[in-house]
Amino acid sequence: MSETVRDPAQKIFVQRFIDWELVSKRILQFKNIAKAFPLEVLKVSRPPYHCHPMAWRLGVWSDECFPYLDRLLEIAGSLPNWDTESSLCKSLDFSDFWSWYWQIQVASFLKKAGALCVWRESGPDLEIGEGGGRFFIECYCPRKSFGVIEFIREVMGQICPRIKVEAKFWSKIDINQKAKDLNELLDSLFSPLLNEDFLRAQIKKSNSSCPHYLEIPEGFPDELLIYIEGEDRSRHDLNLEKSNIGGNPEDYLSSHYLSRVISAKLGKNDLVNCRPNVLAINLLLDKNAETAQQMRGFEEPKLNSELDAILYGFCGINAKGFPPGMKFYSGIAEHPILEFISPPFFAC
Repeated sequence: MSETVRDPAQKIFVQRFIDWELVSKRILQFKNIAKAFPLEVLKVSRPPYHCHPMAWRLGVWSDECFPYLDRLLEIAGSLPNWDTESSLCKSLDFSDFWSWYWQIQVASFLKKAGALCVWRESGPDLEIGEGGGRFFIECYCPRKSFGVIEFIREVMGQICPRIKVEAKFWSKIDINQKAKDLNELLDSLFSPLLNEDFLRAQIKKSNSSCPHYLEIPEGFPDELLIYIEGEDRSRHDLNLEKSNIGGNPEDYLSSHYLSRVISAKLGKNDLVNCRPNVLAINLLLDKNAETAQQMRGFEEPKLNSELDAILYGFCGINAKGFPPGMKFYSGIAEHPILEFISPPFFAC
């Protein structure tokens, strides 16, 4: 008799945790989210995650962020050529969600500041203004392997809220994100936890000796840490902690960090022919960058010949405008974006 082939473990878990009744309720409640993410889009399931990122959020997350997201979509969705964003709305990549979210934040912030904004069908994401005041914005949210780690953290948190997922500080985690390989990797990580006896045993160990680290399958980088916190945090044993340092801090603290970030857009999206332009960078997903900024700050960026200006910093998911900590650097005098990012929308 042939052996029964089961679904990948992560598929079993997402099907277990997504509450489709809650998804349907929220689709009825938030009309702009529903317009961007109709139910037929949310129902699509493919490896390696086996769920749409927004279906996961609507079916698992608490309510706090959805009214704000709905308002963002009301503004961003009213701009000309909004349908050009549909490919990102349909993407099943957990990383793409954050790129898309940053784009609609930038568009909404500038629209609220009085800018005439248009989504572009090709090239930079947005065209702002007209005539002599026209300029272009390319939005960039460096992600690395954040989407994979976020998915692991989200699912682990549903399996047991005491399971914590961390990436070592200063590490450059590189997880193979080819769909077939990642599908198998995630299955190898989650499959032991399908066994409830195994899971209970691991939780029990954490109550007597914590943190209790779970074994990471081959194929994941050593810089990824997954552990279970004890029920009684006062019994947390510092001697059991693995080092949370996994790389060279100078990779972030050196004078070349921002230049490396900027170089990722070199030769991309026809920036060289769309002038003047601005590269709007949200570093929110890189905890190492945030720590480096707090410790030493970043160097004055060196713009390449394709860029006229950059706007960069850390913009949270619930920000109502560009945060005061955002920085602006321009290689040209009187860049037209300054009409819209002056205080209170912006602080140098």
